[in-house]
Amino acid sequence: MIPTSVKSVVKSIVPRPALIWARSIMLRSKIGHFEKMDSNEEIFDHVYSDLIWKEGTDTRSASGDGSDGLWLDESVKHIEQTVLSEKQTVLEIGCGDFNFGSKIAHLASAYKAGDVSGKVIGQNKERYKDLTNVEFMQLDATKDELPKADVVIIRQVLQHLPNAMIQDILSNVDKIGPKKMIVFEDVPSDDFEPNHDLRTAGPYTRHLTHSGVDLAKDPFSRPFRKTKQWLHPRHPSVPARLVCYELE
Repeated sequence: MIPTSVKSVVKSIVPRPALIWARSIMLRSKIGHFEKMDSNEEIFDHVYSDLIWKEGTDTRSASGDGSDGLWLDESVKHIEQTVLSEKQTVLEIGCGDFNFGSKIAHLASAYKAGDVSGKVIGQNKERYKDLTNVEFMQLDATKDELPKADVVIIRQVLQHLPNAMIQDILSNVDKIGPKKMIVFEDVPSDDFEPNHDLRTAGPYTRHLTHSGVDLAKDPFSRPFRKTKQWLHPRHPSVPARLVCYELE
């Protein structure tokens, strides 16, 4: 692994367009393995089996840094204070290992937690079997029928998907007509060109091309508003922030 100090020097002397080009080449090489897989279920079963999102971190969560530490705590606080002020039904799309959902499930009258990975859903059913108002379900939100809910939460999921899949999820959520939709996304901390496309779903994001998902911009152009943002909790040198988008 290249030391952070070396990375900082490289960033300071290499023109930004050249860095973005180099990162795009790196991204293409990283995702090639996942392009060969047959389904999103196979891709994310592999991610959780190999603990890819824990690699090189000290996070306790198999869903990665974003599901542990300050970003987790601040996301939970935001949901507690502004979203679930009264008992409502909740659908979480891409619940991962439920390290986030487990902190807010008690605020809901019923909590549906879905993920495309059958492996992680099976683990959650055993680990959280005492949460009586929670129902875990394996589902591919790009194509499966979604259960109705007052609030839909999608936390750091869309960043791992191509634009066409994001569109499919948004259209699928439209069909159930929730009162509110909350989307958290990990994006660059400075100005960036939004919504660079990914060739396939997988553990990597648009960060390597200095991009991130912004649902208010093309090709999505949805009336989401940014309500909160937090800088990266573990690595201050990483130019990243967590942004919360809301749609009512």
